[in-house]
Amino acid sequence: MVWFDHYFYIEDNSINCHTIIELFNLRKSVTLNSFQIVYLLNKVKYNMFHFAWSGLIDFTFLLSNNIMFLNNIIWEDHLFGIKLLINANLFYIFNIKQYYYRIRSNSICYSNELYPHISYLSIFFDNKIYARKYYERYSWVVISKHIIKNIENLKKEKLKKIMKKAFFEYYINRSQQFLFCTKDPLQCHNDILIRVDDNILLFKDANKNTLYNFIIELYGKMHDIILLHEQDVQNKQEQIERLHQDMQSIKNVLDQTKYLLSFQYKYGTAKLRIKSQLPYILGKIMISSSKSKFGILLMPIYIVSAIFLYHKKKVIYQNKYSKLTSFLPPLESYPDYIEALKEKECFTYKLGEALIRANKNWYKGGYIKFWFEVKKLKKEKYK
Repeated sequence: MVWFDHYFYIEDNSINCHTIIELFNLRKSVTLNSFQIVYLLNKVKYNMFHFAWSGLIDFTFLLSNNIMFLNNIIWEDHLFGIKLLINANLFYIFNIKQYYYRIRSNSICYSNELYPHISYLSIFFDNKIYARKYYERYSWVVISKHIIKNIENLKKEKLKKIMKKAFFEYYINRSQQFLFCTKDPLQCHNDILIRVDDNILLFKDANKNTLYNFIIELYGKMHDIILLHEQDVQNKQEQIERLHQDMQSIKNVLDQTKYLLSFQYKYGTAKLRIKSQLPYILGKIMISSSKSKFGILLMPIYIVSAIFLYHKKKVIYQNKYSKLTSFLPPLESYPDYIEALKEKECFTYKLGEALIRANKNWYKGGYIKFWFEVKKLKKEKYK
């Protein structure tokens, strides 16, 4: 028989799937026997096998080995696949994708619908979801029973041993999931699989002692599952708490940013206010003008013009806004006040302050002192 690879087409991209052949990580197409395939399944920890549409099979081979799909159940491709492994001599694995396998929410496997052949189950349950869940678990009991029986009856001991190792635990667990059903209109519980050492029994064939040990073991498993679930819930709660704290931090940052932007839009920044003060303006003019001979020559004119414009603007603002002092908050209340103080300590601002002092004390030799002060400021600047 030929087994080819396929693509997954998942409608909502909710799951990321790998095909079995991808998991095998084959570099090219190869011919393998059943033992080699089960060995690879074990190696990649894929503890089940299913086969339906992903290959080409000689129909006479299927008839002669009585390989067919069971009627009226789902997951029937698992039994079909196991029978292929038991009976086929060789598989040619064609390592090229030939098919799109579509996974959608309302398919036979993923639907909550009760199809006509199982609609009668609705009379036993409160709603169709419970009836559908019963049907799925009933199907696993039937399929698992047949799979275990087929492997147990296998004559090839080497293949039988590796198949038991690969598949028994998975299909026994699948069968035992039926224990979560609260109703059993088809009396399926009798076929639940129970492992006793190396033997597999049906629920109906187990004695009281075996059932007692099974219940104790099941209770232990349930206890472990509950502990894992509780740990998972706790981890999720911690994650939610961390997310909540992160969101709160982000909210605080956003609120602070909103406040800063609102304050800045209404009142500007402390840095801008300091840069609009006369000492800074004069210092800036002197620095920029001193870079060329022409600038030095016109510096006095630039300074006088700046002083004139500064006082003119101040008068205009005072006339326009009689409450200007109360309109602008104190400099200390600005968010960037500490940073803005650095501007008052910078060379530009101090240079402007020195010129204003020199101008106020011109009759006491203020401008002579100014030149000495400029030299001192330059030394401090380049320290």
